[in-house]
Amino acid sequence: MNEELLAEYIGSLQKRIDRIASLQVKLAEGNAKAEENVRLLAHSLHGSGTSFGFPEISEAGKALEQADAGMLAEPLEDLANVLRDVVAANAGLLKKQAETNARGDGAAAEGSRKDSSRESEETQLLKILVVDDDPDMS
Repeated sequence: MNEELLAEYIGSLQKRIDRIASLQVKLAEGNAKAEENVRLLAHSLHGSGTSFGFPEISEAGKALEQADAGMLAEPLEDLANVLRDVVAANAGLLKKQAETNARGDGAAAEGSRKDSSRESEETQLLKILVVDDDPDMS
């Protein structure tokens, strides 16, 4: 797995942790859209966790997806804890990536451009792949 892509994914988890905190408040307030948003977040994490080498994220996302309505608080908190653990365990990778990005020296920039163009070609191929992993869909 590309270290830069992995670091970007792990970095995005903090935004999701923040989103969970917001959703927890909205669920407690009885916001009608909160449950739908929780399910969407869970589905996205259920699908992405294993792809990036974090099956614990996928498992927590799946548990949240399958939780009964009105019983989302505990699995939502469990998911937040899993995300916090992954971010904490990979803090070194995030720091290393931030230092690489901040350094921006010529050699790193040239290598980055080459990697970027190669990744761009790969990404274009990936953008046409659509996977629906919902077993309930016929």
